[in-house]
Amino acid sequence: MLNIAQIAFDLFFFFLIIVMIGGGVDTIAYSFYFIPIVVSMILFGYRGAIVVALGASICIFASVLIQHGVFLPGLSVSSSLGGTSSLDFDLKKALVLSLIYLLTAFFGAYISRLIKARDGLLIEKISEGEKHVQQLEELTKEFEESAKLLVRRDLDLSVANQQLQKLDQMKSEIISVAAHQLRTPLSAIKWTLKMLLDEDAGAVSSEQKSLLSKGFESNERMIALVNDMLSVDRLESGKIKYNFVPVQFENLVESMIQELLPLANKREIRIDLNRPITLLPKIKLDPDKIHDVLQNLIDNAIKYSTEKSIVTMNVLRDNENVRCEVKDSGIGIPKEQQEKIFSRFFRATNAIKAETEGSGLGLFIALSIIKRHGGEVGFTSTEGQGSVFWFTLPINS
Repeated sequence: MLNIAQIAFDLFFFFLIIVMIGGGVDTIAYSFYFIPIVVSMILFGYRGAIVVALGASICIFASVLIQHGVFLPGLSVSSSLGGTSSLDFDLKKALVLSLIYLLTAFFGAYISRLIKARDGLLIEKISEGEKHVQQLEELTKEFEESAKLLVRRDLDLSVANQQLQKLDQMKSEIISVAAHQLRTPLSAIKWTLKMLLDEDAGAVSSEQKSLLSKGFESNERMIALVNDMLSVDRLESGKIKYNFVPVQFENLVESMIQELLPLANKREIRIDLNRPITLLPKIKLDPDKIHDVLQNLIDNAIKYSTEKSIVTMNVLRDNENVRCEVKDSGIGIPKEQQEKIFSRFFRATNAIKAETEGSGLGLFIALSIIKRHGGEVGFTSTEGQGSVFWFTLPINS
């Protein structure tokens, strides 16, 4: 209301000035009306500017009429410039000025509207930006809290991992000490039973000999288990030494097959060896360690195959590697247990049923040995149909 009163007062004040100087449209005083028009543009926008422009036009026409004595003859004044002009001509000039006022108000208000719209968009963007900043601040706080939790959990996990490493080391030491302590009495039992079986201490009956044989076999399995445990301990601690020498790999495989033929013949299982027509290049390996790997894979294939079946061995060159495959048509490995097959002390449930004796360390040892040679180990298996275990050894090692 104060702004409206001020603009109305300005219009009336400028009107009085124009009337008092008698200029009408003949003086520069009419330009005073641009001031309230521009002000109204800023304050009231489009409509306010048009209304003020109309008010200014009315004032101009009124001043012309007063100047010529048409309106309020008693207040008729002459132009301060001393010029004379007709009423019609001055009214035309007043009309032109009125149009100028209206156009000024219109375009000025239009520009003002654009500016306000731009300011509105800017304010909206600023508001959105503030919201985004607020969201980012909240996310930053959440991230900081999460980071703190992660740091705490990382510290907890580090402490737990250190404890687990200590426990694992203690466990390995216990196993190593226990295994070493067991070897001496087991060896003594072995030679004692051997002497009794060979009747070095006197004749024994057939029944006694049968019982002694079973005890001897059980003792042998215990010795094998202790040896496996010691092998695992040496592998994990890095104490085991390797002696790499050039070896004709096919001959090593054939020798291993000959060693296990009695076990295969006992179950009427045939072992077929498919070797390349031309000799493979000699490769550097530790014959004793690879001997253990081959013994484990072939022994497993024989034990877990059905009687009167075939175990197939393939030896071939695979790019820059020698590849050995052991294929059987035995019990296979359950799909849900295959990922654990190379773990320590793990045996599949169907393997335990088929062959109760076993440490579950053979494949773990084989994997460690092949990795030490720079090769790879893998398998494919279908429960009830058989398995194919394979490993590779690099030729240029």
